[in-house]
Amino acid sequence: MAALSFMLRSLCCPSMGASEFFGDGRLDRIEEGLYLGTLDAACDIETVSGLNVTHILTVASQPLPQHTVQAFTGRSSLFYIKVYDDVCSDLLSHFQDAVDFIKQGQNIGTVLVHCLCGVSRSSTLVTCYLMNKYNITRDKALKRVQKRRSCAVPNRGFMDQLLLYQTMGCQLNTSHLQYKLYLLHTVGSVLTKDYERKVDAKYRVIFQPDPTSLTSLPSPAYRCQNCRSPLISEDALIPHYPNETPDWRDGKWSERLQKDSNSSSSSSGMVSGRLKKDSNSSSNRKWSGRLEKGSNSSSSSGMVSGRLKKGSNSHSSSGMVCDKGVFTFPIAWMEKTLGEELLPGPTSLRGRLTCPICQHCIGHYDWLQGYKCECKAKITPGFYFIPSRLEKY
Repeated sequence: MAALSFMLRSLCCPSMGASEFFGDGRLDRIEEGLYLGTLDAACDIETVSGLNVTHILTVASQPLPQHTVQAFTGRSSLFYIKVYDDVCSDLLSHFQDAVDFIKQGQNIGTVLVHCLCGVSRSSTLVTCYLMNKYNITRDKALKRVQKRRSCAVPNRGFMDQLLLYQTMGCQLNTSHLQYKLYLLHTVGSVLTKDYERKVDAKYRVIFQPDPTSLTSLPSPAYRCQNCRSPLISEDALIPHYPNETPDWRDGKWSERLQKDSNSSSSSSGMVSGRLKKDSNSSSNRKWSGRLEKGSNSSSSSGMVSGRLKKGSNSHSSSGMVCDKGVFTFPIAWMEKTLGEELLPGPTSLRGRLTCPICQHCIGHYDWLQGYKCECKAKITPGFYFIPSRLEKY
């Protein structure tokens, strides 16, 4: 067993030789009061005690062995984050908890952060902590970590998450558009892979408030064309450019939206990068956008062959946000009209969206395949509203 464990560490950290395996190679001091290491290091009670470790942060698929936990009871505070070392795994939503735990530990003692090999998951958390503590970029923080532990290399997915963390100012901002897209994408991935379709309750933050529960609605807002009940507030919208699928990894896309939000274009009828209410149009204006579900749907399905109308903007370079379809994040009232909880585990992964007041069909949702807008941009998971069945107010 020891030989197998050594082989694993050697593969994960090639610079670790046989003479280092039972020595410093298992963990490294990143800064005063902060160590980064392997599972073996965390289970070595003598080593941990010798370093006066008061806090142990485990980020792995399994918690520390029970006998190790018992040995540390009364000696050290333990914190466990269950995450697999996979490019699709969500570590970002745990960043704040990790930062708080490490900060607390450093204030009163010494912290050991570890995963299996001390390479990807644990180095990601230590990097995010340094970013938050010193207000530095991802690359600068990671360079500090690698200077002390050369084999520390977060996987590609975690690197993207660290970059988004940097974009948010080294804190989790649940109102940040990119972060909301990230959470929505994460939920879709879980529902795709998890047979039981169980999603952690923490992801409920992606549900936007029911407009009827708000004292004032940000403009523009949408209501049911049939009964005029409020349905969508501006914050629930997912804006997109023609023929461009929104991607939480694409910082330039988010920057463009932000830039557009700071300028108005009277010729395009847009304000703040979103649809501007046309004061000359009637309140029950009908839209002609239609829906194409999935990527394999044909033009015979009733959409306009995915083409934009003549004279409309067919290229994102125009700087105009698409107005052909209305896509949103999940909204609180959706659970009421569906008669089930969309989270933690929906019984139906796709279906119709109906007005919670008049039960009129107003759109569709699909957690797995999403929907394609007439402009060819695809949103997954997709919560699509039929434009002609909405009116802006």
